[in-house]
Amino acid sequence: MTYTCPSFSIDLPAEALDTSSYCFVLPVKERFHPSLVIRYEPLPTKKTFAQYVPEQVEKMGKELKMFQLLRDPEYHNDHASILYEWGEGDARFRQTQIYMDRGTHYYLITTTELATASQDYSQLFQQMIRTFRPNR
Repeated sequence: MTYTCPSFSIDLPAEALDTSSYCFVLPVKERFHPSLVIRYEPLPTKKTFAQYVPEQVEKMGKELKMFQLLRDPEYHNDHASILYEWGEGDARFRQTQIYMDRGTHYYLITTTELATASQDYSQLFQQMIRTFRPNR
């Protein structure tokens, strides 16, 4: 099978799984590029969407230094969102994650900005996310 995206194409075996990732960066602010990353991944077998999201929050709490959940997961019809910070000092980040349930797969949209500059980009990120339309 030939996989084609805007910047390249590649021939892959038929059994290859698409776990695409796209990263978009915004202009540098305080020595850092705020970013929006979109990932497409299979949902682990035997897991429901409602089980998977809390497990991911728990995992981040264990793996990310100085993790602080700022807003509990909010569930809507086909998606869940969380807001958290992690890191310390000049390297403290604020991230929003939106998990979009697509049945056997999900989209994960992650925005990242410096915690100290969070007011500068949150509205722009929200505008960008509102325009997201899955093709699958």
